[in-house]
This record gives sequence, C-alpha cells and structure tokens, in this order.
Amino acid sequence: MLSQNDLPTGDVDNAPIQFYIFRQKDQPVEISGIEHFGQVGLLRSVVIRKPFRNNNLGMALVLKTIAEAKKMKIRQLYLLTTTTEKFFRKLGFEDSDRGEAPKSIQTTNEFSNLCPESANFMVLNIK
Repeated sequence: MLSQNDLPTGDVDNAPIQFYIFRQKDQPVEISGIEHFGQVGLLRSVVIRKPFRNNNLGMALVLKTIAEAKKMKIRQLYLLTTTTEKFFRKLGFEDSDRGEAPKSIQTTNEFSNLCPESANFMVLNIK
C-alpha cells in the first residue's frame, strides 16, 4: 500500500517504526506509523486505500495514531508531506523550520534522504 501511494519505503525494514494497520474483513484499509525517539516522533506512512477515502477515515486514523504517540510519551510529533499539509493543519499540526528539527529527526532516512527539501515539515505539540 505504501509504494502504491508513492510513500517512501526504502527504510521501513530498518528504521524503528511502529506501524498501525487497520483492517476491514481481513483487508488492510489504513496504515500509519511512528518512528519513535524518546519524547519526539516522526509520523510516517499515513495511507488509506482509495475506495475508503473522503469519508473521514483519514482524520480518525491520524487521531488514533496521535493517541498512540501520547501513550508512548511523545510530546512532539513531526511529519514531512508534499501534498497534505492542509489536512494536517486541520488536526493541529503547524509548519516548522527544518533547520530546527531535533537531531534524532534530522538523522532519519526519511528526513535526510527520502523526502525532498521542498516537503513541508510540520509539528504537533502533544499535551
């Protein structure tokens, strides 16, 4: 599902990513992931199968993933996107300066190699 939706997959086997796969009738419908580094995390690979889009599943998926981040004691959840910044702003994510990203996020393969410099870098402060 990730590669079919043009999401980075080059590091998913080697990075410390916790994936959440939501299924309907044993078929994966939604996937999200968190790359976890203490009190910061990188939201990864949010995707919903095309037939299930545009019915608020995406919002529910991200809210579930944020709840998981909170359980992991993550206080700042970052993400990179080239297409969905408006969607994430609705969920409370704000634009952030890539140069001010925590070192643990800067050294991820997604941040340093897989996502282009033109990608929006965003953060959500979790309370």
